[in-house]
Amino acid sequence: MRKILVLGLAGILVLMAIGIAMALTAGPTTIYGSYHDLSSSGKALTATNVNQICVFCHTPHSGLALSGDYAYLWNRWASTTTYQTYTSSTMNATEPSTMSGVSAICLSCHDGSVAIGVLNNVYGQNFTATFTQTANSNASYNTSTPGWKMTAGLPFLGTDLRNDHPVGFTYDSALAAADGGLQTPGTNSVTGTTNGTGITLTLFNQKLECATCHNVHRPGATTTGDFPFLKASNNNSSLCLTCHLK
Repeated sequence: MRKILVLGLAGILVLMAIGIAMALTAGPTTIYGSYHDLSSSGKALTATNVNQICVFCHTPHSGLALSGDYAYLWNRWASTTTYQTYTSSTMNATEPSTMSGVSAICLSCHDGSVAIGVLNNVYGQNFTATFTQTANSNASYNTSTPGWKMTAGLPFLGTDLRNDHPVGFTYDSALAAADGGLQTPGTNSVTGTTNGTGITLTLFNQKLECATCHNVHRPGATTTGDFPFLKASNNNSSLCLTCHLK
């Protein structure tokens, strides 16, 4: 009986170890080991002098304000760049040439204006991370700049946003009515009721931002059309069709 109990306990411990290992393995629901993990466990860039993941965006103390809002406990300086923006004869909104809030913090890495590893508070002081670049990286960097700035590649947007989906504009019932081809949103959210049924996307102060469609903490599973950092799978364009009535 004792032998059975010992074997049973050993089996439980093995299963627990497997579970912990799986939890720490990059997958569809974790930032660990993903492209947005810039720590020593990162996928594309690996920091050589800090092993914390969250610190590249957040800090528990002395966070920076974004448009007067400390809610994100932000640990990086936001972009203050002026952009060339998307325009169209069929677009009834205007994309701002300067960004604030959520999109500004996304662009601080992706437009190359702010060094990725220059942080406000690590170990109680301003901090500059040093990196090595792995074979998985699909971007280029100015490595002579302390903290490295993105300069080219798939994730690089630069300051010319004319070929990117517009962000930073107000998406409300008035815009939906004027356009005629957009889902009418609620307060700070929009839910697909036609082809994008069941998907709800967040609007930030009633504005469509980068984080309306993207979740920086969720790498996704590309083999199923659940492409990196999207809020939901875009199989059959379901994410697009949450807002666009086609």
